[in-house]
Amino acid sequence: MPRYSKEQILQLYRGLPEELKTALDSDHTIDTIEELSKKYGLSNEGHSALVDSVGHTMMGLLPPNEFEQSLQDLGAIEENIAEEIAKTVRRFLFYPVRKSLSILYEAPVLEANAAETIKIESLAEKRKPQRKDFYREKIE
Repeated sequence: MPRYSKEQILQLYRGLPEELKTALDSDHTIDTIEELSKKYGLSNEGHSALVDSVGHTMMGLLPPNEFEQSLQDLGAIEENIAEEIAKTVRRFLFYPVRKSLSILYEAPVLEANAAETIKIESLAEKRKPQRKDFYREKIE
């Protein structure tokens, strides 16, 4: 993975959609990375590789479909652990911002399968505003 100067990173950051800036700066992202590092006992080098890969993906420098391979290529994370980490990162960090990532990479990112789409649609139906209950009396 190429190294970028602070100026280059800052310039890229300024051009990101607000959703990605928020995701990069969020406690949720930091906590998720910290939990994964602890859970899998990552070394300092492995933790740094994870932080860099997540950041580079959210900034448009590393396509999401190459995320897992980048963890393995850095040599700090074993293949089976990289696979588990990638699943979690895709689910909890990349999936919520998939629309912004799709725009950034000009390609669909993390498309939901049919079962997930049905589940999401059924949740949306449950959230529809309920009709007024005509059987209840008004509180004065």
